[in-house]
Parts: sequence; structure tokens; C-alpha cells
Amino acid sequence: MRKYLKQLRDNKGMSQHSVADSLGCYQSYYSAIENGNRQRDMSYSMMEKLAAVFDVPIQTIIDAEAKYKIGG
Repeated sequence: MRKYLKQLRDNKGMSQHSVADSLGCYQSYYSAIENGNRQRDMSYSMMEKLAAVFDVPIQTIIDAEAKYKIGG
């Protein structure tokens, strides 16, 4: 599970549905990303979109994703 995404989403007071709307995808797809079942090797374009939705620098997502990949 990508806990960092849930944390960013909670910090913004957003639901999975509202994040999905902002990304232009279905809630079930976003949920699968957050749970680690989709975008296992997250694309740079998805990282850019998430950074924009959560209003954080892209480097925040890149660093968190790198930690996620090594199990941290």
C-alpha cells in the first residue's frame, strides 16, 4: 500500500473519489494505485498529476515512490 498517497489525500481532506475526479479516472482505478495494485512502476506523468492534485513538488512524489519501491 502506498501509505504516502493516503497521507497526502488525508492532509488535503480529499476522498478517493475526489482525487480520481481530479486525475480524470475512476475511483476504483485510483484506489488500485493507492493500494499498489496499479501503476506498480508509476509513470512520470502520473507522478506529475498527483503532485498537482496534492499541491506538492513533484520531488515529494518521486522520493515517496522510491521509498515505497524499496519497502519503506
